[in-house]
Amino acid sequence: MDDRTKTKEQLIQELQALRAEVATLKQHSGWNSSFRLPPLHSVNGNHSAKGATRTKVLQLQQEKNFSQQAKEKESDTGQQLYQELIEQEQLFAGFFNAATQSNIGLFIVDTNLKFLHINQTLADINGYSIEFHLGKFLPDLLPELAPTLTPLFQTLIETREPISNLEVSGYAPSQPGVLRHWMNSFFPISSPTGEAIAIGGIVVEITKYKQAIEALHQSEFNLRTAQRIAHVGSWHWDCKKKTVIWSQEMYRIHGLDPNQPAPQGKEIERLIHPDDLAEHQKLVERAQAGYSFEFDLRIIRPDGEIRYIEARGEPGVYNEQGELLHLYGTALDVTDRKRVEQALRQSEFALREAQRIAHVGSWQWQQEDRKISWSEEIYRIHGLDPNSFVADLQKREKYVHPDDLEIHQEIVNASLRGEPYEYDLRIIRPDGEIRYIEAKAKPGTFNERGELIGLFGTLLDVTDRKRVEAQLRQSQANLARAQKIAHIGSWEYEIASQTCTWSEELYRIHQLDPSQKAPVGEEMDRLIHPDDLWINQQLVKARLAAGECCEADLRIVRRDGEVRYIEVRGEPVFDSQGQITGWVGTVMDITDRKQTEASLREWNRRWRSLLDQVQLMVVGLDTQGFVEYVNPFFSSITGYKESEIISQEWLKTFVVPQEWQVSKDHFVNLLEQRVQYSYYQNRIITKSGEERIIVWNNTALQDPVGNTIGIIGIGEDITEQHKLERLKREFVSIVSHELRTPLTSMQVALSLLDQQLVEPTSEEGQGMIRVATEGVDRLVRLVNDILDLERLDSGEFHIEKQLCYPAHLIESAINQMKDLANKSNIKFEVSVISRPIQGDRDRLIQVLINLLSNAIRFSPVHSTIQIHVETFQETSVHNLFSATFMKFMVKDYGRGIPSDWLESIFERFQQVDASDFRQKGGTGLGLAICRSIIQQHGGRIWAESKLGKGSSFYFTLPISEGDLNGKETYPIN
Repeated sequence: MDDRTKTKEQLIQELQALRAEVATLKQHSGWNSSFRLPPLHSVNGNHSAKGATRTKVLQLQQEKNFSQQAKEKESDTGQQLYQELIEQEQLFAGFFNAATQSNIGLFIVDTNLKFLHINQTLADINGYSIEFHLGKFLPDLLPELAPTLTPLFQTLIETREPISNLEVSGYAPSQPGVLRHWMNSFFPISSPTGEAIAIGGIVVEITKYKQAIEALHQSEFNLRTAQRIAHVGSWHWDCKKKTVIWSQEMYRIHGLDPNQPAPQGKEIERLIHPDDLAEHQKLVERAQAGYSFEFDLRIIRPDGEIRYIEARGEPGVYNEQGELLHLYGTALDVTDRKRVEQALRQSEFALREAQRIAHVGSWQWQQEDRKISWSEEIYRIHGLDPNSFVADLQKREKYVHPDDLEIHQEIVNASLRGEPYEYDLRIIRPDGEIRYIEAKAKPGTFNERGELIGLFGTLLDVTDRKRVEAQLRQSQANLARAQKIAHIGSWEYEIASQTCTWSEELYRIHQLDPSQKAPVGEEMDRLIHPDDLWINQQLVKARLAAGECCEADLRIVRRDGEVRYIEVRGEPVFDSQGQITGWVGTVMDITDRKQTEASLREWNRRWRSLLDQVQLMVVGLDTQGFVEYVNPFFSSITGYKESEIISQEWLKTFVVPQEWQVSKDHFVNLLEQRVQYSYYQNRIITKSGEERIIVWNNTALQDPVGNTIGIIGIGEDITEQHKLERLKREFVSIVSHELRTPLTSMQVALSLLDQQLVEPTSEEGQGMIRVATEGVDRLVRLVNDILDLERLDSGEFHIEKQLCYPAHLIESAINQMKDLANKSNIKFEVSVISRPIQGDRDRLIQVLINLLSNAIRFSPVHSTIQIHVETFQETSVHNLFSATFMKFMVKDYGRGIPSDWLESIFERFQQVDASDFRQKGGTGLGLAICRSIIQQHGGRIWAESKLGKGSSFYFTLPISEGDLNGKETYPIN
């Protein structure tokens, strides 16, 4: 029979017989061969293992032919050896089975790494059956692990030293692509001569253990990172040891070195702001009593910086004997929040106290007991004892304000239908106090039959908010409520697995289902407001990808379309080689803060815009009379910068000393609320020393309780009106004189002629006629100037433009003025560009005649008047684009004009010296007429002058397209 067809039992019997024969031969013949048969457990009864022993069996069969006699003599000994062999085989099988039951893998391979034996546990780990393993080589079955195990086994065969507790990681065919971990021990199986003939091994899978350890380390890292990013530190007080342990973020919040021991006892008190030590001591006493607490207080860092923290403590942990063992708590850096609140208090004087943090109670109804359960906070909101029972529906109605019973009934109906709701209504406490509450409920829970089985809702005491909203409406602040405590969610992204993990709070901020996978990539982009996608790309993703920390504010859009503001913070996570493995960060809902800031900015913008744009002086004083605010118009009038005005004493700095007492009396009357308004006139002093006359309308500023907190005054500068009244009086005097003088002359001359006291044909009579004629001409000239100016200003006079050349206009004007110039021997020097313009020829000649007339009248004898014309680029006042203009200049070398008169001389009836009406002639209307004509041509007119050196008058006109032919300069006598 061939060995391949024999059964396991047949082979065992044959092998047992051969072993007995060999033992007999050894005993009787003294044969001391080192040859040793493999133990029975190396053959596992599988045909794949039979070939492994066939050669040995054939050798033993040859020995059998030479040892027949010894076999017969030792049959009894063989029977005993067979029995021992069976027991060893059973013991070996039991050992492998027991290891399988304990999830311990066992195997034996020969020196060629061919599997001789393996138990079920290890076979399952590898992903093959036991039968498939036997006779196969380890590198063929486990190619992923072979590079690690083969060198180890070769070393073990050479050194025959066992390897214990070796951790191996890699991939097995049973779970491709999944990194797994095993704890291994390998040992050599030696022949009697000490030669390694096989390798045995014990394998225990520790993958879940390793994952648990890694998860624990990651959880601890996430907690530290979240605390650092969110600025939340934690502490632990060991009551037995009387010591405090701080997290790293606690050190950062206090500005201390994390490598130093946490401060203890009195050392902690030195970190607290002196004004908050009393409250801190109360917290310590409450904590030592094992009670929870929550309070805001100030701390002082080593560099002197004051920070606000929100301190919280959990109830104590006690042992069975009731002894307090541990206390735990947190500290949140709320400095930024406090600063926003402080800004609100400063900007909104109508709001003196910040709202209390809103208290929220919850209630729940379950179908099982058909009862409503209240949290303690709902009892407190209603002013009831938490130990009392929840009143039924009919009794609960007595707590509802009678005017809000219909709202309460709507709430009941919505609850019965399992529908969500949100209502504001009033309740009445047992002591009669009326409170406002905000009632909300989530959609009800239904079973598969559509039956309502659960309800959950909340009650928020919004009484303080309602009161503040009323104050805000009165002060036009447009603030609906104060900030809530910010909710913070955390996130983590792992690059290797491309997975993102969100905390539950982050799901709530985005209004998503926490059971769903956290969104990434384009799915995440859809949650961001379209206008803020660039912020997420450039300020968040790009910085994180570059290995930088990020912090940005952006908007998100919830599923219901609601837009919320969030503050995103993140930082990269690096491995030991400095490579980025992922990112972690936090998201804070800052919608309430953004809304408050926007409302505050809008309120301030409106008032600032109103006060900044009004063309009246606005001055705000505190109760001590120091300047708190001025608008730009005040600065422009006085010549002071705002920084030079603020905090200055009003009376001593700006009011003339002679009027201090009057101004002070008005100020005191307003402060003491003797009058509601104050209207008076005084003089103020500008930076240049000029006095300005101001009419003030003042009123007191009051806080919501009626206390005066300052004075605001609105003033109108009437200095120019006074000047105009003075000039008007002078003009009336001049005009009346100018009218009376020619009329008187005319009256005398005509009377003499009428009474025939003077013969008209005589030389004296002709003189009388000339006097009358000159008087008439003078009166006509005055009346014509007044009528021309009125027609120009009223728009009744139309400019008729035509093509004309500046040289022709100037020549015509000079021809009409040369007789006047010749009287003083005055010459004209002209420099003109030959380029055409579009204009009313007669009116432009009128302007030139007026300017030349003034120049002649105020020029010394034997002097020269320069007339210069050129082109230049200037921004048009009409379309704000650069355009080409023709600029005319008439320059004299007379007495000049004071700088403060260079603008006013273009007003009606304005002359530097009123006597000029009489000495130089003119009506005081010529320059006003010139300005009106030039403006109607689309140009402008102005003057430049130096006292004692002469004056230059300029005007510009837009020019038509044409060739620039050059200049022509020539004197005209």
